[in-house]
Amino acid sequence: MREKKNNKNSTLIISVIVLIACIFCASKFCFKLTKNKVEKKQFRMDLIDELKNGFPSQSDWFWINIESSFKHSVLKSKDPSIVLIIYDEETTDTYSKLSKEILNYLSKIDKSKSHVVVSKKKEDDFKYFIEKNMPDESKFYIDSKLSTHFKSGGKLALVEDIHEFPAHSMVLFYAYGDEEKYAKFPGVLIFMSFKLNEKLDAHSKQIYSHSPKKLREFAENRMFNLWSKWIREDQLRPLFTRIANNVILVNSE
Repeated sequence: MREKKNNKNSTLIISVIVLIACIFCASKFCFKLTKNKVEKKQFRMDLIDELKNGFPSQSDWFWINIESSFKHSVLKSKDPSIVLIIYDEETTDTYSKLSKEILNYLSKIDKSKSHVVVSKKKEDDFKYFIEKNMPDESKFYIDSKLSTHFKSGGKLALVEDIHEFPAHSMVLFYAYGDEEKYAKFPGVLIFMSFKLNEKLDAHSKQIYSHSPKKLREFAENRMFNLWSKWIREDQLRPLFTRIANNVILVNSE
């Protein structure tokens, strides 16, 4: 009887050990599975992971926005996308290098045609229109530059430092940023840059880098304060739905 009881206890102990072993293995498997899922959520880019690795200080949202816009508009030829890049005095050099690298990298993937840059730094005529606050001439210049490029098969463009543009020249982008059915050029991706006249503090950068909603609101308020003197609010707000849907912030590298 005692021997029978010992055998029963031994069987029970073995069963418990086997059960613990099974739980351990199952836990290990679940941990590995969860770890793989977490790693997948580390926002590996299908197309621009190599580019992302070269600028580690930029937020995940920064790269997600660029890749998703590129895929949607250029590779799938859907609605046009406008990505607004915000930078300040401290990140000027990073922005300059980053914008060039992004355009060169995406141009290699797209292969349709090289990108175009609209900037007063590159064109004396355009610089003159901006400095003399000539909205019609500025608008015509921007439109001609972009239209020529997109009509020839180009898909990528950068419009630099829109904070310096005469306000009314910006209404041009109603048509460039409209939905596919009404857009002047569907299937294109336009980057715009906006330089702040002050340095953002570290806390603000942290918030804006991880909250697309707050960054978008910040950008809209800044543009509203800049242009509302010349453009009515009922015209500005619809413009923001075109140019401030995808806003990204440059961090220092």
